[in-house]
Amino acid sequence: MEGNTAKALPKRLVNTHTCRLVDFSENGPTPPYAILSHRWVLGEEVSYQDYLESRPETKKKLGYRKIQRACMQARADGFDYIWMDTICINQGNHDEVARNVNGMYSFYQHSEVCYAYLTDVYKLKDGAVADLIARMWSSGWFQRGWTLQELVAPRNVLFFSAGWETIGYRHLLKFGISRLTGIPPAVLDGSRPIEDIDIQERMTWCAGRQTTRPPDLAYCLMGILGVSMTPDYSEDARTAFKRLQIALVQSYPDRFMEFKGDDIYTMLLSQNMRIRVQSSYNESSIVTSDSPASPTSLDKYSLSPPKAGIGFLCGDPYLLPPILSLQMPSHEKGTTVSSNVSHLRSSGSQKVGSSQSGLMSPDLKYAVITRTSPSQTAGPRRFTGYPVSQIAPVTGLGKLETDDSPLPPLPAPTITSTVTARRHWHGSAPEVYERLTAFFTEAVTRRFGREADSLALAMRVYAASVVQLFDRVDTVERLLMMQHDDGSWKNGVYYRFPTASQTACNDGLTMALVIKVIESLRSQGITPTAEL
Repeated sequence: MEGNTAKALPKRLVNTHTCRLVDFSENGPTPPYAILSHRWVLGEEVSYQDYLESRPETKKKLGYRKIQRACMQARADGFDYIWMDTICINQGNHDEVARNVNGMYSFYQHSEVCYAYLTDVYKLKDGAVADLIARMWSSGWFQRGWTLQELVAPRNVLFFSAGWETIGYRHLLKFGISRLTGIPPAVLDGSRPIEDIDIQERMTWCAGRQTTRPPDLAYCLMGILGVSMTPDYSEDARTAFKRLQIALVQSYPDRFMEFKGDDIYTMLLSQNMRIRVQSSYNESSIVTSDSPASPTSLDKYSLSPPKAGIGFLCGDPYLLPPILSLQMPSHEKGTTVSSNVSHLRSSGSQKVGSSQSGLMSPDLKYAVITRTSPSQTAGPRRFTGYPVSQIAPVTGLGKLETDDSPLPPLPAPTITSTVTARRHWHGSAPEVYERLTAFFTEAVTRRFGREADSLALAMRVYAASVVQLFDRVDTVERLLMMQHDDGSWKNGVYYRFPTASQTACNDGLTMALVIKVIESLRSQGITPTAEL
């Protein structure tokens, strides 16, 4: 590993046959081991001391059952030992915590296999592996700070659902994971060393991730960046990043002289950061934001540069890639969306959009839904467009209006028009996901049968992706309808975001795919229906 990091191996493991903790000599060898990656569940985890005492109430916790199942899996795979952070680190010993935090990347890097346990991914009744893959993309595991190195460092990562059903290996899911995280597929399949990736690009991988303790935002990057420093949980996130910056300059004096006068914590939050979007279709497509505005939203302990929304474009190679980049002309502060849409031009110089209300024209070749902010400075902006041939003739999506929130690189519109809908779906994200998945899967498979397996999977990926947009919204509302030639709506797709500023992007790609499917069914005289 580059920088000042050295090989470190865990010296406390769990015996998978007895489920007992075993300490190894600091100077002696460490046997081959599996390792667990997971999200902590508040009030349900088992600590080192809890595990030693083994009280009856401890064995009732979800964390205890997780330990048992992880041991069973490792034992079945032929491993005598497994490492888990909850019980293999004595959180009451500050020196031990510091040693383990500094060695964490190496622990995962030198493991035989990493089990990524997704506690919020449940298998549908009688569902196939495709269901788990589709639900995987909306897992909170991909939003945590520490799981970044747990995803990248191990030689093998195997994903499991909440019921310990196998989802798949990282290298087989690399394109979907790449779109979700921004990490190149070649890094995920091990064909390209992480050291080959520019360090500043590696920093962008933490975009949107969160940690329970503020300084962990910096600490979880130490292994990724190849540096080490002593954790201090009395400091805030900015101070921790300042020390990380000093460690970078000391480790790479020739490459990071420019950081001496800059604040990398602020840099990571900057809207000017270039976010590289890796794709199986285009390894170097880049989304750039030219606005110096603040990030769209910042949790107290999360970094949210303009990567938000990129991962929702495609969940898997089954979905269509972005194929056109449109350049928006310079505009002044306060310019409305309708005028910007009407000035967008396709590669053939055909005007895109013609209505002053911001509605999309039925004869467009390309379409982009976007918004501007009064706080935005003048200047060109670049967005991604999709062929209307994939969207179908869609008109009257609603008037798009602006608000005062900063403009993300792939922004979501605020839809204010009222349309009579055939169905209203209310409920939590999992409930809406179940209904949305059932609706589209039934419609697709009824028409295309077994030949529609890949398309049905795309529908499930779609459902999981759009539901993720509503992670912080209490109620998800989905209106399904289709606009007929007479202007009426029935059995189509329409989005209404309860709080536009809380959405990551307008998921135009997956919406295009869904409408394309419904249009195809309708052209065959089939009307998708579902009893809800």
